[in-house]
Amino acid sequence: MRKTSSALPSNDMSHRPTIALLTDFGWDGWYVGAMKGVILSICPHANVVDLTHGVAPHSIAEGALLLNAMQQYFPKGTIFVAVVDPGVGTVREPILAQADGKFFVAPNNGLLGLVLQRATDWECRLISNEKYFLPNVSSTFHGRDIFAPVAAHLACGVPVKEIAPKKTECFRLATAAASYDRGYLEGNIIYFDRFGNAVTNITQELFEKGFGKKQSARKSRRIQETEAVVSVVVGNYELPKICKTFADVKPGEPVAYWGSLGTLEIGINLGNAHQAMGLRLLDKVTIKKVGNYAA
Repeated sequence: MRKTSSALPSNDMSHRPTIALLTDFGWDGWYVGAMKGVILSICPHANVVDLTHGVAPHSIAEGALLLNAMQQYFPKGTIFVAVVDPGVGTVREPILAQADGKFFVAPNNGLLGLVLQRATDWECRLISNEKYFLPNVSSTFHGRDIFAPVAAHLACGVPVKEIAPKKTECFRLATAAASYDRGYLEGNIIYFDRFGNAVTNITQELFEKGFGKKQSARKSRRIQETEAVVSVVVGNYELPKICKTFADVKPGEPVAYWGSLGTLEIGINLGNAHQAMGLRLLDKVTIKKVGNYAA
C-alpha cells in the first residue's frame, strides 16, 4: 500500500465535481435513478456521468476490466462509484480508494483490483462514518444508501479521512494471467462486448516480449531484423495471423486483432464471434510461433 497525496475535490460552487457511475443494474428500472437522486440531493452541482450500467450481473471481473479501461480517460479529481456487489449485506467492506489523484467508492470485493494494480500512488480506506450514509440503510441496496451519499459528500468537500478514518487492505481478484513459454503464449477470454467480440487477457506488451523483432548479424555484418510468424488458436479455430482490423478478412470470417484495450481480441467481420464460434468465458486462447520472416 502506497501513501497518496492526492488533492480532495473542491467545494467551490464554480467547480462541478464529476461523479462517474458503473454498475450491473441495467439501463431499465429505478436503481440508477435512485442513486442519482441521492447524489444530487446532497451535492446539487455535481456532474453525474454514466460509465455503464451494462456490466453482466454479478460479474466482478468484467466490472473491474471496464472500470480500469474507462477511468484512464478521466481527469484527476473524478469520483468513481462502482457497484457490482453480489455480496451486498454481508461482511464485505465498503471502501474508498485514492489512486493517482482519482477517487473510487466501491465494495471491497476485487472491483478495484485492476485500477490499483496499475496505479503508481494509491491507498485504500474503510468507509465507516455512518454520518455520511442515508438514515436507513437497507441490506440489499448499498449503492443508494452508502456508496452514492458517500460520493456526494466527498464531491462537496468532506475530507476522505472524515468519511473513512482507517486504512484497510484492498481485495484483489485471483485471476489467471497470460503466460509465455517456448513459442507459446496462452491466455483466456475474459469479456464479450455487445458485438460478440471476445476480449482476452493477452496483452500486446507480453506478445512483443515473447515474439517481438529479433536482431541478428549476417556474414555481411549487416544487422537483420526477423519477426515471428504466429497463428492464434481458440476453440476449434486456428487463425493464420493477427490482423490490424476486421476488414482484413472477408465478411463472416473470424479475425484476431489487437483491440482498443491493448489486448488480443477475437471477432468476426460483420458478425458475432461469441455466438457463431461458440466461444465462452475463460476459453483458452493460444498464440503459437509457426515460423520467421525477414522484416
